[in-house]
Amino acid sequence: MPSSRAHTAASILAAGIGAALINGNTKATAGLVTGYLTGCLASLVITPDLDMINHTAAHRHIRHFYRPLAALWRLIWPPYAIAIPHRSFFSHFLLASTIGRLVYLGIPGMLIANILIIWLGDRTRE
Repeated sequence: MPSSRAHTAASILAAGIGAALINGNTKATAGLVTGYLTGCLASLVITPDLDMINHTAAHRHIRHFYRPLAALWRLIWPPYAIAIPHRSFFSHFLLASTIGRLVYLGIPGMLIANILIIWLGDRTRE
């Protein structure tokens, strides 16, 4: 398994290539830059190593750059680390792991969004 520096370099390279492919023949420079930066950020913090209970490079990035989110980050990922064995198919296989982490983050996110919509919708009727 490559080091975290190799993972970081590969993630940045993949984000750049992916952003270039997505924006292909368009002249959308802002879209290219946005895609590149979003890919870099996502690949640096939402990594396959989130299946580890101990601190990872992703935890260090969050603590260093996004200190207010560090406590929330430490609440979100330990259940994932407990449920998914380290270096398993579900945490390290390209498509399965990415889809799994999106579902893991998406379901609570959708629940919270729906609760806020209902709560804010009820408040506007008063």
